[in-house]
Amino acid sequence: VMPFGDFVLSDYPDTSLVAGGLLNQGGRLLLAGDSGIGKSYVMMQMLLQSALGVPWFGVWSVKAPLRSLYIQVEVAPAMLNLRAKRWADGGPMPPETMFSLALLRNYDIVENSGALKRYMETEGIQLVGYDPLYKMHNGDENSVMTLKPTQDALDYALDEKRAAIVSHHVNK
Repeated sequence: VMPFGDFVLSDYPDTSLVAGGLLNQGGRLLLAGDSGIGKSYVMMQMLLQSALGVPWFGVWSVKAPLRSLYIQVEVAPAMLNLRAKRWADGGPMPPETMFSLALLRNYDIVENSGALKRYMETEGIQLVGYDPLYKMHNGDENSVMTLKPTQDALDYALDEKRAAIVSHHVNK
């Protein structure tokens, strides 16, 4: 506990990855909405732009290129490949070492958080996209008690060094 004025005068390191504090190291950004509105497209674009070090949608600047990992657990590989080809036709490709894609159907993060953390540490991943949340656990994603183990596993895998973008269907 400290007086507010003392806190304001304190200096903390800048951990922002995206300008304006939109996303910081250890932070989470939630993309939520109905099924089929384009959350996966938006997430893929944000991750690709992060890997390239270009502003998100031409607005929010990325401080430096971020090694990014996209974990897709819902879309079939053929459909995801089509989406990736559309991106490649219309935009620059990030260096191979800056962007990775994991197709993990029915991936349970609680069971695999240790392996995921080791991979991200080994590869130097700074930003990870989880798409979508409801496919990464076996419970009700609108229940705090059911979702807590998933959130704890996500926090463990990411720790304070990495940030995440998480996709959530509001009507599943």
